[in-house]
Amino acid sequence: MAATVEPPPVEALDAGVIEDARARQRRHRRVAGVIAAAAVVVAAVAYGASGSGGGHSAPAASGGNRPGAASIHHVVTEKNLSNDDNYNSIGRVGGRLVVTGSTVGRHGTTVCDAAVVDPTTLALSGVRSGSCDDPTLSGEPVLPIEAGEPRVPFFPHDGIGTDTLRIAHLTAAPPAYHVGPVVMRTPQISTAHPVWAYGDGYLWLYDGTSSHGSEVLRISETSGAVLARVSMPNLPRPILAADADGLWMAPSVNGGGHALYHLGAWVSNS
Repeated sequence: MAATVEPPPVEALDAGVIEDARARQRRHRRVAGVIAAAAVVVAAVAYGASGSGGGHSAPAASGGNRPGAASIHHVVTEKNLSNDDNYNSIGRVGGRLVVTGSTVGRHGTTVCDAAVVDPTTLALSGVRSGSCDDPTLSGEPVLPIEAGEPRVPFFPHDGIGTDTLRIAHLTAAPPAYHVGPVVMRTPQISTAHPVWAYGDGYLWLYDGTSSHGSEVLRISETSGAVLARVSMPNLPRPILAADADGLWMAPSVNGGGHALYHLGAWVSNS
């Protein structure tokens, strides 16, 4: 039986954790043709350094030519991805910058694509294509797999369809991954879209309007098994962040609510 979590008081949250969650939310937005990376080089220019031997100083962004003023030069590089329609999102996975996306392959099947981006040159490497069920393309050991459930209405007689979520995890046997049973069903409406976060060996999966109500699933990154199913308050389009302390959930700018929720990593059904 699912445990119910009462709305706790708003807790202080490390700014880095919230920013990581907001960055995760932003990375799902469409990459509009060009990816630009800015590298900022800061050099302290001492009085009279221009005659100190062969190099040249970056122009000062502020402070003019005052002795000892810091000189800041913004170097911007860009890579045109307008011909690479298979990439539509960008994110940081395992310390690497990764672009991902999908294309329609032969016989109408969907093929997922991924590539690693060099943060300095923006050159693509490790370009791969394969089944969208393969977690390695996302750079994660487990992956939620969303799919429509044909001819199954979520609510009786209203025409709203049903989506299912299964968990794919890595295995030793070919094809090196396995897709498990349905762990969640959700209606096909924008405010009920599932969101998830990875942290400290767990995948945390949330939806506010699942067939079990508003709930969070704590899932093992090793086996893909659901370790806990916990009732939570309903937050439309929340942002999630996860670390060794558990799951943090807060309203997004286009969502609703005002509270911040923390669910400990030790939570269980009992």
